[in-house]
Parts: sequence; C-alpha cells; structure tokens
Amino acid sequence: DQDVTLPCGIKNQPPQCSRMSWLYNRDTSQTLTEASREKINEESLRADRLSLDSDCSLVIKHITAEDVGRYTCRLEQQLEFDVNVYL
Repeated sequence: DQDVTLPCGIKNQPPQCSRMSWLYNRDTSQTLTEASREKINEESLRADRLSLDSDCSLVIKHITAEDVGRYTCRLEQQLEFDVNVYL
C-alpha cells in the first residue's frame, strides 16, 4: 500500500485552506470536487482515503489505478488561480 501527497503549490502565507478546493479529472468529460474549504467531499468515491495537510496538500492513502488523473488545487479569490498536479 502506498500513499501520496499532492502539493497545492500555491505560495500563500499562511496557507488559506479555507479558500481552496481540490478538483479531480480522470478525463475531460467530468470534473469532481474532492475537497473544498478545508473539508473532504463525503460524496467522493475515495473520501475515506483522502485527507488535507496543514499546508493544503491533498493526501491520498492506498493509491490505486483508479486514482490516476489530473488534480487541480484552486484558490478562490477575485480570479480563480489553479495549480494542476498529475498522478
């Protein structure tokens, strides 16, 4: 079993996790919200394996082939600011 930590990569001090969301795309047809405003989306298929670090990184426990895709850390300000992480 392997865990992975996906860094948000948005440099803001202190981390403003209350204004961040993690989005997931396996393909271009659907975007899922995995976490928003410091909370894991309980409707996510992987909710029981997800957590957020204090620096807003997304932690996925026991990764599987089903976890492959694009994860986007989004900072909600006047303009949205995205950082993409590929797994």
